[in-house]
Amino acid sequence: MRRPVRLGVLIGAVLAVVIPAGATAAPELPLHACRITGGIAALCGRFDVPENRAQRGGRSISLRVAVIPARERPRARDPLVYLAGGPGGSAVDSAAAMLPALGGINLHRDIVLVDQRGTGGSNHLVCPRPGKLAPTEAAVSGYVRSCLAALAA
Repeated sequence: MRRPVRLGVLIGAVLAVVIPAGATAAPELPLHACRITGGIAALCGRFDVPENRAQRGGRSISLRVAVIPARERPRARDPLVYLAGGPGGSAVDSAAAMLPALGGINLHRDIVLVDQRGTGGSNHLVCPRPGKLAPTEAAVSGYVRSCLAALAA
């Protein structure tokens, strides 16, 4: 038997993986009405986390979160949480393309979208497309090393 989970509890659970060790209180995530890619009505918010948990007092980054409310009532108590896969994929920016694939799940269920670190609206990290690279491991490895050194992360 599945146990229902409230939206706030589920968002808290998803975000718990990014809270630094030793935190004493559950974070609150204020949400505001917004429109995301494709003109979809949603509730949006940002959640600040340490860039490097091992570095106390270091820089913070902000994770983007969006909730697409259920279209009809009654609303199920357990939402669907969507994290985009693939390198650099944004869950929020892919919502318009992803929603049709979910069929009617958004009819009675909220959908929670979280851009993971380094993707979409969460401190997006991008290396420019390389020019012509020799098809060798050394050339590709050199390009990746130079790009990583240039990123502000």
